[in-house]
Amino acid sequence: MIQINPREIAAEALMEIMTADAYNTMTLRRLLRQNGAMSRQDRAFVTEVVNGTLRNLIYIDHVLNTFSKTKTEKMKPWLLAVLRTAVYQMYFMDVPDAAACNEAVKLASVRGYGSLKGFVNGVLRTAAKKKQEIPLPERRTAEYLSVVYSHPLWLIRMWIAYYGYEETEQICAYDNQSPDVTIRVNTLKTNTQALKKKLAQAGVHVAEGRICVDALHLTKTADLSRLDAFKEGLFHVQDESSQLAVRALDPQRGEEILDLCAAPGGKSFTIAEQMENEGSLLSCDIYAHKIDLMEEGAERLGISIMQCRVKDAAAEEESPKQFDRVLADVPCSGLGLMRKKPDIRLKKDGNEIDSLTKIQREILENAAGYVKKGGVLVYSTCTLCRKENEKNLEWFLAQHPELGQELQLFLGSAEFFETIFLYQLALVDYIYTGRLHFLGTVIDVPPEARREHLRSMIEQLRRTPERLCILCTQNRVCNYDDLSVSVFVNQHAAFMLDGAAGGAQPAYTVESGAIVRQLNIWMDHFRKLPAAQRLTGQDAIDYLTRCMRLL
Repeated sequence: MIQINPREIAAEALMEIMTADAYNTMTLRRLLRQNGAMSRQDRAFVTEVVNGTLRNLIYIDHVLNTFSKTKTEKMKPWLLAVLRTAVYQMYFMDVPDAAACNEAVKLASVRGYGSLKGFVNGVLRTAAKKKQEIPLPERRTAEYLSVVYSHPLWLIRMWIAYYGYEETEQICAYDNQSPDVTIRVNTLKTNTQALKKKLAQAGVHVAEGRICVDALHLTKTADLSRLDAFKEGLFHVQDESSQLAVRALDPQRGEEILDLCAAPGGKSFTIAEQMENEGSLLSCDIYAHKIDLMEEGAERLGISIMQCRVKDAAAEEESPKQFDRVLADVPCSGLGLMRKKPDIRLKKDGNEIDSLTKIQREILENAAGYVKKGGVLVYSTCTLCRKENEKNLEWFLAQHPELGQELQLFLGSAEFFETIFLYQLALVDYIYTGRLHFLGTVIDVPPEARREHLRSMIEQLRRTPERLCILCTQNRVCNYDDLSVSVFVNQHAAFMLDGAAGGAQPAYTVESGAIVRQLNIWMDHFRKLPAAQRLTGQDAIDYLTRCMRLL
C-alpha cells in the first residue's frame, strides 16, 4: 500500500505557491488529486496546514526570524516550507509540539538536506519552548496588526485610514478564520430542505444560510464534485454575499439580462434559477476557456436560457442591445477574499489598484449603455478599497448626472465577510459628513444637527414599534447580528419602513419615485424572510443609539 505523508504534501504545496507564484486553490486541487489515496482526514489536514500557514505567514516568519540566525529570506525553499508548516501546526493547531518538530526533522532529509536536520530541530524546539516570549511591535500601531494578523503593512495602513484601528483589527481577525463551503440550492431541481437532507445522508455536515434562504454551509466534506448531489446538478458553490449581489439585481422571469463579467458563472447560475429558467441571460467573459466551464456548469444545473459568449466587458459596441438588468461584477484587487484566498495578502502590494480602477470605470461606463430606460445596473466588487468602490461610483455619477432619473444603480462589495455591502446611489459617511445621496438628490445634515437627527429617528421608532428598519451600508464591519441577515445595512444612516401600512414609506421626505420603488422591492424581500431573520424596531433603536455615541 502506498504511504503518503500529508505533511510532505503540505510543504510541497506551500513551496510551489511561494516560489512559482501559483494559486493556492489550484495547487491544492492538483496535489490532492495526484495523491488521491490519502484519507479524507489527511486531505483535510493538508488543506488546513497550507491555507492556515498562508493566513498567518507574516507572523510565522516573525517567529522564525526571532529564533533563527539564518533569516527566512536566506533559507532554502524546501526547508523554509517545512519550517513554516511546522510552526503553524505548533502555534495554531492542536498538534503536539514534539510531533510537529520530529516530523519536520524527517522532512528535511526528503529533498537532500539531511545535514541541516539539526538546524531544523534547534529552531523548532526553541520556538516551542518560547511561545510566550515572542517580541511584538508596540500595540495600537499598524505594525502590530500587520505582524499579529499577518496582513501586509500597506493594507493595514489603508484600512486604518478608512475604518479606524478597532474595525481594521476586526477585519483582520475575521480574515484569519477558517472558512466553510457555501453552496446555492438549485431551485430548478430541488429545495433547501430536500438538499439538506440528501447531503446529510452523504455524511456532510449542513447548516442553513445566515442571510439567503437558498444557501447552505457545508463542513466535513472534501471534494464536492464526488457527491451525487453535485453530479445531479442540485447545487453550485457560491458564497451568500455573492448571492446577495443577485438579490440586488432582482432578476424576474421572462426578462432579458446581461452578466458582463460572468466567469466562473456562479452569479449567472443564480440569476437563471431566480428567473425560473424563463427569459434570456447573456453571460460574457474575456477568456474562452472560462466560457467552456460556464457552459458545462449550466448544463449540469439544467439551465437552458444561459447563452455564453467571449466578450471584453470594456469594449464598446456601435449599437448595443439593451437589457432589463445588467450585472457588472468587475475584476478587482480581491481584498475582501483573503479569508478564502489567503495567498492574496502575499501577492498584492497596492500598486495594481490604479490600473484596476481604470479598467473598472471602462466596464462601468460600457455597462450603462446596455441598460434599458428604467432598468437596473448592479456594480459589484470583492474588495475593500474606496478607489475601487465609492470613488468609482462618485466618478460615474459625475459623468452621468442624468442617470439619476433613469437608472437604479447599486454599488457593492459582493464577497466581503459573506455580508452585503450595497449602496443606493452613493450613500456616504453620514456620521462624519451628514450627506446622503439619492439618485442625484442630496440631503445635507449639518454637524450640529446630526445628533438631534438620529435622536428623532429613534423616537419615531419608539412611537411606532411595528415599523421595520433598513440600514443601508457603506464599507463598515458588520456581523450577522448587526445585519439581522435581512436588510441592507449602513453604519451611519437608517431608513424606516412602515410594514403595518403594507407599503414602504421613507423616513425622510425625498421626491423620487425611484426611491419608493426600490424601497418596495426591499420590502418585498423582507416579507419573504423568516420572522427570525427580520430586523425589529428595537434592533434599530439599539443600533442608532450606538451611532449617536460616535457623534
